[in-house]
Amino acid sequence: KAAVLAGPVPGTFANIAGANSPSYSALQTVPTYYRCIVTCTPSATSGTSVPVLVDQNPFYNCYCANAPSSNADEDLFNITLGTLNNSSTCATTAPGPGSIKNRYSNYKTLAPATIVTGNLPISIQIGTCGGNWPNGAVAWIDFNQNGVFDHPAERIYYEPSTTTGPHTANGIAVIPSTATFGVTGMRVIAVENIGGPTPINMTPCTAYIWGETEDYLVNVQPCVPLPVSGITAPATVTGECSGIVAIPVNTGTASFPTFQWEYRVNASSPWVIAVDGGLGGVITGATTGTLVLINVPSSLSGYQFRAIASNPCSAIDFSAPPTTVTINPLVARVSPTSATICRGQLQQLQLASPQASFSSGPMALSIPDGVPLGVITNLPVSGIPTSATITEIRVTFNMTHTYVGDMSVNLRAPNGQTINLFALLDGGTGSNGSA
Repeated sequence: KAAVLAGPVPGTFANIAGANSPSYSALQTVPTYYRCIVTCTPSATSGTSVPVLVDQNPFYNCYCANAPSSNADEDLFNITLGTLNNSSTCATTAPGPGSIKNRYSNYKTLAPATIVTGNLPISIQIGTCGGNWPNGAVAWIDFNQNGVFDHPAERIYYEPSTTTGPHTANGIAVIPSTATFGVTGMRVIAVENIGGPTPINMTPCTAYIWGETEDYLVNVQPCVPLPVSGITAPATVTGECSGIVAIPVNTGTASFPTFQWEYRVNASSPWVIAVDGGLGGVITGATTGTLVLINVPSSLSGYQFRAIASNPCSAIDFSAPPTTVTINPLVARVSPTSATICRGQLQQLQLASPQASFSSGPMALSIPDGVPLGVITNLPVSGIPTSATITEIRVTFNMTHTYVGDMSVNLRAPNGQTINLFALLDGGTGSNGSA
């Protein structure tokens, strides 16, 4: 007779009730070792098999396979949601296993992008690698982390009608507060409905002919609302004629805030929506967290500015009180301020350029556990004039983690150059020291 035993690690086996036949089938949720004890009834002697490990794939590697049967026509060129902003072309083959150029792109090997509960903007760009035909986009997220894209319950976006040829679909993805927090899967499909389903009829596993399927990992986190006390900006800022003035707005640690600045001539004038290049080319960063005024004329002295902000889980709010700008006369600054030379030597004197500081403001970032790639996010420093010279960058952070020795934090520049800020504190022992 046979007896099957199972355990999470070798040496910790327990009998499985009723498992007394030469074969055994079961459902499991964690990696498990199995072994079989075979007993000869007449002699009562037994033999034990070598333990067999039946490993367990993460649920997000168990979704239904789906890809178009043709590599022609539509392709997904960009997906933007939360911290995800991934672009590709017709020549791109995704880095993940199973990827097929122009048909299926597995981006689950990338660090999970952070998204939050609430109403989150989503953008899906569809291009073409062939003809131009009616097509549309649809996306799902596995909110309950059961390894299945439940349709339509977990559909976060679809185009209500098709568009012929390349286009960008913009909308709102509703991330429910009931979603299980942590890392899970997301699927995006561009589907051509010539001989196939329309976006509204498309399911995560429906067979189709033309288009592309892309899979990602996302880290679902609770949305942090705008501060209850309101968003704030400096009550006054002072600049010089022809200089630079920066006005930051403080939204605390709110998740994914969006901005729109306004201005008015004085306290009794109506508010006007600010646009980049407005006020005679003075305004930049009109939809960012820092409004920047460049080459400021003295005529702007007394103008007031305010930010309109919202985020996925907050209503619209205004920075209060508004920021009043004072523009002083231009002060010529010569560099160096003093010098000593000998007869016959030359000393260059140069007018110093105006200076200003720009900040991303505080950011809340969750570190997923058990994900070797960790998490990647952008520092949204905005409004810096294109002609500016950056002289200094400072990054500060405050992190709580049970094993700081596991942590490694890097800063990557737009050109790809990476600087390690710290790594493996406490000698990499994993102990909970102080950063």
